[in-house]
Amino acid sequence: MTKVTGYTIYQLRERFRDAIRENMLAKAMRDKIVNSVKVTPTEVRTNFEKIPQDSLPFYESELEIGQLVILPKASREMDKYAYDKLMEIKGRVEKKDGEFGTYANLYSEDPAVRENSGIYPSTVTTRTGIPNSSPPASGCAKVKCRTR
Repeated sequence: MTKVTGYTIYQLRERFRDAIRENMLAKAMRDKIVNSVKVTPTEVRTNFEKIPQDSLPFYESELEIGQLVILPKASREMDKYAYDKLMEIKGRVEKKDGEFGTYANLYSEDPAVRENSGIYPSTVTTRTGIPNSSPPASGCAKVKCRTR
């Protein structure tokens, strides 16, 4: 614990004692107030219907979602382990000990593998050199338009 946080367990307990105590007291007081209140769905509906429509907040129906993915660097031992495992599976497939699709379903992290057993359709390369899964739509400028 000391290596990760820089504090001993006793220092951490002392450091967070007041904050945890305040949170526990606040929760106890909130529970004491809220537990005695009983609200029925009919009461909620009635109160909601009393609010004028122009007073309700307007929410856009558009969402913007983002995701950051940071993959850790693998050590040389892990790289070697992965390479050896892949070579072992390749050898099994070449010896006909099992089918490629079976091993792809067992070991792949790609969710699309369940649908295609690890075999992807061949891609078509346009004049721009950008691989597409289908040729460009008719009437589309080959440089600016790609279809998927």
